[in-house]
Amino acid sequence: MKHSLTALFEHDWTPSVKVFFEHSISVNGSDYMVIFGQHINGGFISIPNWNISCEASTILPTSGYNAERLVQAGMDEETAVAIANYVDDEYRAIIEHRVEEQYETRYAVVKKADGIEDVIYLAKDSEEAEKYAEVNQKAYQKIRQMNPAETSEVEFIVRPVQCKAEEKRSSGAYL
Repeated sequence: MKHSLTALFEHDWTPSVKVFFEHSISVNGSDYMVIFGQHINGGFISIPNWNISCEASTILPTSGYNAERLVQAGMDEETAVAIANYVDDEYRAIIEHRVEEQYETRYAVVKKADGIEDVIYLAKDSEEAEKYAEVNQKAYQKIRQMNPAETSEVEFIVRPVQCKAEEKRSSGAYL
């Protein structure tokens, strides 16, 4: 099977590569263009303006391992430690920001009857949830007045819940 240079460029290699950040930083009076990312086999740090590139850890804390790898790639220890600490701090901030973005507060209307609670509605704001609970409470009161023996007492409660940001249904709620 023949491989040509053209065939290599026709393949899209990017789906397996993520660049977490590309920052220019200054350490001990020198500038370093630091690219930190992940490829199919793990993390990497590339500093192209210093011809340094190495495998890197993406498991926090990263600084110890990454400093060792930068030293092995030819960087002095003091600079390697400073860059590895910078990478660790920036990567930690990225991860914390992504976790915060994954969840948002919504308001669950919970129907409580016979000791069992069910989320019946998930609202974007507390006003909407309160209104929904009030309408349903009034409806159940009328039903109970007409058939007191056949209907149990029902209460509608509004609770703030954390939901996955993309979720719109109650199954995404975490009570």
